[in-house]
Amino acid sequence: MVGFFFPASAQKKNVDFMIAGGYNNADALDVDLSFSFFFSDYWGITAGITGISKFKGEKTYTGITDNNERWNIRGEDAEVGQLLFRAALRLRSPEFPLPLVKNWMLSANIEPGIYVVAIPDERISVPFYAEEDINMINPTHRKHIDNEGGQSAAWHMKNYIEIRVDNMLFSVGYVLSNFDVYSSRRHIKIEEYSLNQLLPDKKLSFTTFAMIGYRF
Repeated sequence: MVGFFFPASAQKKNVDFMIAGGYNNADALDVDLSFSFFFSDYWGITAGITGISKFKGEKTYTGITDNNERWNIRGEDAEVGQLLFRAALRLRSPEFPLPLVKNWMLSANIEPGIYVVAIPDERISVPFYAEEDINMINPTHRKHIDNEGGQSAAWHMKNYIEIRVDNMLFSVGYVLSNFDVYSSRRHIKIEEYSLNQLLPDKKLSFTTFAMIGYRF
């Protein structure tokens, strides 16, 4: 009966699935998988998981204790990365058709939100070597050291331009955040030595990314 008086309309598509890959100013790569759930044409919420991993830069950290023992951190213990859970408000502008391109719709999107850090404090294994073992080949002993006071949460602001072609989504943009990829090991102390002295200074994170998605 309703369809007799009013024209039938297609079911509203209100869920986006997105995969993004980016590069940030800490020389790290990140991959983000997320879903956005819309409550209207212009706003909704986003939930996702972000993985961040350093791909170049500091691979070995070394030092000498007051007792003239040598130590180093290398291999897996020197690798820096993090898993983040992401929640955000998603704000989307009205869509505008691109001139001369059929069915291409353009919109601007902003996602202010938070990261929750999966492992705020790391544990690393540090080998110690005798003073005469210059090449640090045969460790005399090893210590497991925990970080304390690592960053457990951080804010982020994701901004991007989206082009929709039917149900496919293509985006480019950037993310600003106060997340520090080194936070989970900045407060590690090896004897009297702070690992933070060997790490880059903390700074605002800036990531550029490209993203592809599908609207359900």
